[in-house]
Amino acid sequence: MITIETWPLNELSDPDLFVGVDKEDICKENCDWKSENIGPDMVTIYPDDAKFKTGTFCIAVLAFRPGTNHLGIRLVETEAKPIQ
Repeated sequence: MITIETWPLNELSDPDLFVGVDKEDICKENCDWKSENIGPDMVTIYPDDAKFKTGTFCIAVLAFRPGTNHLGIRLVETEAKPIQ
């Protein structure tokens, strides 16, 4: 399981998060997973997700308002455990 998080570091920031596998130009229209919330954004990708495949994971963090974003980003990889 992979979790990617981004969050604003000032009140003008609002980063949006887009993730794709083996895609060259990640954007709103060309991604496998996305989060476009106001404020913090998070995408969690599970190995049993229909879009999941091995390859290069590409991450794009795009500004809601260009020139205003100061943000943090974190990637956490954890072992997915089966539900019993």
